[in-house]
Amino acid sequence: MWKATSNLDMRSIIAYRDLDSAYGYDGDNSPIDVTMAYVHSLYHQFTEELRLSGSAGHLFDWTLGGYYFDSEGRLQNRVLSPPLDFITNDPVHSTSKAGFGQAIVHLLPRLNLTLGVRYTDDDKTYHFSRPGPDGKPAFVVGSLDGANGNFSGSHTDYRINLDYRWNDNLMTYVQYSTGYEEGGINAQPFVVAQVVRSPDGGCDRNRHQE
Repeated sequence: MWKATSNLDMRSIIAYRDLDSAYGYDGDNSPIDVTMAYVHSLYHQFTEELRLSGSAGHLFDWTLGGYYFDSEGRLQNRVLSPPLDFITNDPVHSTSKAGFGQAIVHLLPRLNLTLGVRYTDDDKTYHFSRPGPDGKPAFVVGSLDGANGNFSGSHTDYRINLDYRWNDNLMTYVQYSTGYEEGGINAQPFVVAQVVRSPDGGCDRNRHQE
């Protein structure tokens, strides 16, 4: 945190995460190797949130900020589940950018009005590979080999809150707010039409939401 003045400060929250995971499992839960899979996941992500906060005396407090998320992953699998027999080596890239602002207006000594807005823009890209052990497109899921899934969406959300503090231990409020659930990529489709998953849970390979 950097405090510019008594009424103005800046905060930056930065995080980095790295994952390398490998495991295998027997999907049929029997002593016979009928349904087998080996999974190797590589993933890293970077996030930063920058906030500028201040106050205008006893009139109101305010915050302006931005958020950035960037991730890269790769799913390397070997699946043997007759009639399925294929290999995956799928790179995945996701970004999310947002800008937000909030003001808390002190209407009375114990009565506050909070107004907030946030704009979010998301983008996800998934490249599929489904070759068999011989290098040719695999049986059943081979149509996905070389396919690309992309979801792009943006949304603006709002918050209005009115609260009253009766004493140091009791506060009541009424609030209206909206939220945003972005769509995504189905990492385990059987056909191309199942690649992109919309926010309502359905599938739409060409969905582009604004």
